[in-house]
Parts: sequence; C-alpha cells; structure tokens
Amino acid sequence: MMRHVIISDTHAPHIIDEIYEDVVQRILPTYEVDAIVINGDLLGIFSLERSREHTTPITRDQKKTYLKQAAPKWAAEYSWGAALTEQAVIAYVEERYEWVVTTLKKFSEQKYTLWNMGNHESPHHFLVLQELAFLTEQELPSIPNQESLHDIFARHEQQLALLELTHAFAYIRHKPLIQQNTLILPIPGESHDAIGNTRPAHAQEHKTKELIQQAKQLLTSAQHIIIYNHTQGDYDRQTGFFAPLSPAINAFIQETKVQDIIWIQSHNHWSFTQHIYTDNTHYILNNAGLQGGIYNLLEIGEVITVYDVHTRTTTITALKPTSTPVPSQDQLAIIQRNYMNSLDIFMHRKMRL
Repeated sequence: MMRHVIISDTHAPHIIDEIYEDVVQRILPTYEVDAIVINGDLLGIFSLERSREHTTPITRDQKKTYLKQAAPKWAAEYSWGAALTEQAVIAYVEERYEWVVTTLKKFSEQKYTLWNMGNHESPHHFLVLQELAFLTEQELPSIPNQESLHDIFARHEQQLALLELTHAFAYIRHKPLIQQNTLILPIPGESHDAIGNTRPAHAQEHKTKELIQQAKQLLTSAQHIIIYNHTQGDYDRQTGFFAPLSPAINAFIQETKVQDIIWIQSHNHWSFTQHIYTDNTHYILNNAGLQGGIYNLLEIGEVITVYDVHTRTTTITALKPTSTPVPSQDQLAIIQRNYMNSLDIFMHRKMRL
C-alpha cells in the first residue's frame, strides 16, 4: 500500500497553513503516509476572488491582511497608495519565492515532500506580479530588465536544490522518480495552456516530452505510474469525462503497459473530486485547496482509492470510481457519480465545473 497526501491550488498563505496543521494533527498520526505532494500554485492570492473563501469581492482591508501574510517584510515598508517602483516590485517577487521555499521546508520537516511547480510559479508567466498589482490596487511599473526576475527564479531553484540535500524533499519539475514500485511522472505548470502556438505553450509541451523520455528509462522498475499534472486538460462538460491535451502524454499513456496509470489533474479549481476510470487509466480531478481548505488522500494497493479531506468539517470521504458519462451539464449528476453523500456536497460547496 502506498499513500500520498495531495495538496494543490491553495494560492494563499492562510490556506496552505490551515492544510499543514490538518495534515500534521489529523492525517500523519492516523495514516501511514509515504509522501506529501504539493502539486502547484502556492502563489496567486488573486485567485481567491473566485473561490468559496469569498462569495463577495475581496475588500481593501482583506487585501492588506493578505499582503502582510504573503510578504511581511515587504508590507512593513510599504505605504498604502504609494506608487510602486521597479525596485519595490523586484523585492516583492523575491520575498514571495523565498516564502515558497520556507513553506516547502516546513512540510518536508514532517514527511517526505514532493513539489511540482504550478503555472503561478512559472518563469514563463511570473503571475506573482499580477498578485502584487491585485493586493496593492496599483498599476505596476514596467520592468525593462527582465533578467532581474529570471535571476530571482534561478536563485529560487538553487534554494530548492539545497533543500533536497538537507531535507526529505524532492523538486520534481525537472525529473521523474521511482518510489517503491511506482513511477512518479511530473508534468509541471510551465504554461496555463498544454498546447498552442504561444511561447509558454511550446515550453509546456517541450518539458512534457523531456520528462517522458526520462520516465521511459525508469519503466522497468514500475508497476504503477502516477502522473502529477498542473496544466490544462480536455474536460468534457457534457459528459464529465476527461483526457489530457498533450499529444506527447496521450501517446505515452496509450503505449505504456503497467498495472495502473493514475493521472492527477490539478490546475482546475474544483470544490469536489472526480475519479474517472476510462481507457485503463484512473483520471483523478482533484479538488483545490482554495475551496475552503480541502485536499486529497490517494491510496494505491489492490484497488485505487481517493479521498476528499476537508479541514473545516473534519470529514474524510472515500469516492467511488466511475466510468459513467453524464448526458447533460447537470452538476448534481456529475457529483453523484463519485459521492455517496452527493446532495450534501452539492449544497455545501460552491461548484466549479
């Protein structure tokens, strides 16, 4: 039996801190966990505007609080309403990427932790700039020397490499790995788009192909494959079915023969989980932490089981896998495929399909 705690799309310090406390106090003492997987998007506080955290627009006072939580040193020196300089913007970006490392270190001091970069951390987007503009309600100055941003990201990756040497931690943006008899293949969020003609989309597919080639060298040791994905997929709203968008990953799944392939689809902000079994692959569309502090527990044994874990209701809910399409855009019908308590899930969570 292998168990992974899966956390994704938390986007804000108070959310990841809430989940951390829940994992440490409730999950680790109860379950034998092999790894905590943080599958992207620790940054991006502006994403909370479309979540269960805020059914009304985020107020200025709330933004000030979030700013202090995100970058306390920076916020202590910032005068509200003051025009932002290029130097101030660079300082904010640096502190935020340092906070990511600090957060990952905290988890790795409790249990072996895997970090798969999300598109909010990607050097192809630097969405942390959008976060700063949102929190300060300021238009950011242009940054003519983009190298300063990429230098910050380069130092950030050096810090992650050091963390691998000193802690129970793996940065999986650049490499797959074997854990027990399971191949863990990351698809990081280089880009929002898995395919397309933009530079970030090209970078996304290039990285996917690169990681697949590395993974093929490890297949002889693998009975199972977990693919941790953090870019867009092909979700059919009419049927509730899912497929990856990347041509490279689709070919890899079709040609690879192992006991189980498990696809973890983060990036989307669902407030519930879907477990779809089709084409000999388990597609687990996991919930997002920003939807009220929910995350997942994955068990790989004779059967594949995925659980919703809710920090605020303290419920742990096992899902039943489905191969059943839904003939319409009926949210309740989609939830009923996986949840025994589907009406409760429907009524008490803000649905995001």
